[in-house]
Amino acid sequence: MKRRLIFVPVVLLLCARAFAVEDDGLPAGVEKAVNRGTAFLASQQDLDGSFLSQGARVSTTSRAILAMLGAGHTPDAGRYGDNVRRAVEFLLSEQAADGYFGQTQQRGMRSHALATLALAEAYGVEGNSDRRNRIRIALDKALSVILAAQAVTKSNSGFVGGWNGDRNAADSTLPVTAAELLALCACQDVGLPVPAESLQLAGRFVLRCYDPQTGGFAPAPDGQVQVPSTGAGLLCLHLLGLTAPHPIEVDAAVKYLNTHPIDASRSVGYASTYVVTLCTYEIGGGAWSGAGRAVIQRLTQMQEKDGSWPQPRSGAAPDRTAAAAAALQALTIPYQLLPIYQR
Repeated sequence: MKRRLIFVPVVLLLCARAFAVEDDGLPAGVEKAVNRGTAFLASQQDLDGSFLSQGARVSTTSRAILAMLGAGHTPDAGRYGDNVRRAVEFLLSEQAADGYFGQTQQRGMRSHALATLALAEAYGVEGNSDRRNRIRIALDKALSVILAAQAVTKSNSGFVGGWNGDRNAADSTLPVTAAELLALCACQDVGLPVPAESLQLAGRFVLRCYDPQTGGFAPAPDGQVQVPSTGAGLLCLHLLGLTAPHPIEVDAAVKYLNTHPIDASRSVGYASTYVVTLCTYEIGGGAWSGAGRAVIQRLTQMQEKDGSWPQPRSGAAPDRTAAAAAALQALTIPYQLLPIYQR
């Protein structure tokens, strides 16, 4: 499914945000949680524009950009516009000469996909011609990296069409494939050419991960069905415009998610919370009123007094910045301020 990128004044964006929250009957605490969370996130930005994360700064900074843009803050307007601008500059400075964002300690293609997505969404609201040109050049190179990674010879035919964490991986996983498809669709939104064959190959890989016995999706063909991979599979079907041709798979995946709810208290900071929220919101209906809205409710209840969220990864030091960015990404999806979130 291809969306049109529309440039609108921030005042209209904020009005659309208020309407989206009311229209979807979200918990009353969402707006307050987003405002407090964004304030906390802004306080964690370093002088170089990155966000203070104990993990990969490219990944966390990309999530922070998407969270702030999703809350209505653009480089030229909004309380945290300057934060967005400096974060974008940091991402541009981190791109390797060949276009890759996933270099050492940056989580490979996952980080690359997040950075590409963040820059594409920032490009759509950037009013400065010089910055727009620099972002466009960065996106051109980043897109080439994604397409090249998909074309790497795979170890067997089942993996053809997908992506994995390493840019030279001979296998593929559905969660990473969903991340790359989000980036590809965002690139399409801003006018970059994405080969139809690339999307077709990705669609075939996604469908090979479907398990008719459980109704869910496995991370890879013939693998074990999981909640995050089912959310990723459903999201991929939506992004590729395959929900209408495959109603059986969609209905079964929605049922699987509704009967296997995400416990957000154990998942903040992981891709599953964001992906499940996004796919259920895009599908709408029972998917959103069930699994999706439940995640939103839990996220609003979990927020700390300082506006942050707990990072639950056992055995590791808390990374509240990454957790806050991930939580805000999910909470701002219903605002529909980013083209990638529009139904």
